[in-house]
Amino acid sequence: MIASHNFITTILFNKLKQEEIKAKGFSGLLKVADNVYNAGDNAWAKKIYLKAEHTIKTVPDRYDICQYLEIAHKVFKNFNDTK
Repeated sequence: MIASHNFITTILFNKLKQEEIKAKGFSGLLKVADNVYNAGDNAWAKKIYLKAEHTIKTVPDRYDICQYLEIAHKVFKNFNDTK
Protein backbone atom coordinates (compact mmCIF):
# COMPACT_ATOMS: atom_id res chain seq x y z
CA MET A 1 0.00 0.00 0.00
CA ILE A 2 2.96 2.37 0.26
CA ALA A 3 2.82 3.00 -3.50
CA SER A 4 -0.83 3.99 -3.17
CA HIS A 5 0.10 6.49 -0.51
CA ASN A 6 1.92 8.57 -3.14
CA PHE A 7 -1.35 9.48 -4.86
CA ILE A 8 -3.35 10.83 -1.92
CA THR A 9 -2.68 12.82 1.23
CA THR A 10 -1.47 11.09 4.37
CA ILE A 11 -4.62 12.01 6.30
CA LEU A 12 -6.92 10.71 3.57
CA PHE A 13 -4.80 7.58 3.14
CA ASN A 14 -5.01 6.79 6.85
CA LYS A 15 -8.77 7.39 6.91
CA LEU A 16 -9.35 5.15 3.91
CA LYS A 17 -7.03 2.47 5.27
CA GLN A 18 -9.05 2.39 8.50
CA GLU A 19 -12.26 2.13 6.47
CA GLU A 20 -10.78 -0.80 4.56
CA ILE A 21 -9.80 -2.57 7.78
CA LYS A 22 -13.26 -2.07 9.30
CA ALA A 23 -15.21 -2.94 6.13
CA LYS A 24 -17.49 -5.92 6.43
CA GLY A 25 -18.46 -8.02 3.46
CA PHE A 26 -19.15 -7.07 -0.11
CA SER A 27 -21.08 -3.84 0.44
CA GLY A 28 -18.57 -2.46 2.93
CA LEU A 29 -15.63 -3.17 0.67
CA LEU A 30 -17.50 -1.78 -2.33
CA LYS A 31 -18.04 1.53 -0.49
CA VAL A 32 -14.38 1.72 0.50
CA ALA A 33 -13.25 0.92 -3.04
CA ASP A 34 -15.55 3.66 -4.36
CA ASN A 35 -14.06 6.13 -1.88
CA VAL A 36 -10.51 5.16 -2.82
CA TYR A 37 -11.34 5.40 -6.52
CA ASN A 38 -12.92 8.83 -6.02
CA ALA A 39 -9.80 9.91 -4.13
CA GLY A 40 -7.84 9.14 -7.29
CA ASP A 41 -5.99 5.94 -6.43
CA ASN A 42 -7.09 3.48 -9.10
CA ALA A 43 -4.49 0.82 -8.24
CA TRP A 44 -5.55 0.61 -4.60
CA ALA A 45 -9.23 0.74 -5.56
CA LYS A 46 -8.70 -2.18 -7.93
CA LYS A 47 -7.23 -4.27 -5.09
CA ILE A 48 -10.22 -3.51 -2.89
CA TYR A 49 -12.69 -4.26 -5.69
CA LEU A 50 -10.98 -7.62 -6.15
CA LYS A 51 -11.18 -8.24 -2.41
CA ALA A 52 -14.91 -7.41 -2.59
CA GLU A 53 -15.29 -9.79 -5.50
CA HIS A 54 -13.97 -12.64 -3.35
CA THR A 55 -16.83 -12.05 -0.91
CA ILE A 56 -19.47 -12.08 -3.64
CA LYS A 57 -20.96 -15.36 -2.44
CA THR A 58 -22.28 -13.49 0.60
CA VAL A 59 -24.25 -10.90 -1.41
CA PRO A 60 -27.99 -11.39 -0.98
CA ASP A 61 -29.02 -8.64 -3.41
CA ARG A 62 -28.49 -8.90 -7.16
CA TYR A 63 -28.54 -5.11 -7.42
CA ASP A 64 -25.30 -4.98 -5.43
CA ILE A 65 -23.66 -7.40 -7.84
CA CYS A 66 -24.75 -5.36 -10.86
CA GLN A 67 -23.56 -2.17 -9.20
CA TYR A 68 -20.22 -3.79 -8.44
CA LEU A 69 -19.76 -5.00 -11.99
CA GLU A 70 -20.57 -1.59 -13.44
CA ILE A 71 -18.16 0.26 -11.16
CA ALA A 72 -15.43 -2.37 -11.32
CA HIS A 73 -15.56 -2.31 -15.11
CA LYS A 74 -14.93 1.46 -15.08
CA VAL A 75 -12.06 1.12 -12.60
CA PHE A 76 -10.38 -1.73 -14.44
CA LYS A 77 -10.74 0.11 -17.73
CA ASN A 78 -9.24 3.27 -16.21
CA PHE A 79 -6.50 1.24 -14.54
CA ASN A 80 -5.54 -0.37 -17.85
CA ASP A 81 -5.65 3.00 -19.63
CA THR A 82 -3.16 4.48 -17.15
CA LYS A 83 -0.53 1.73 -17.52
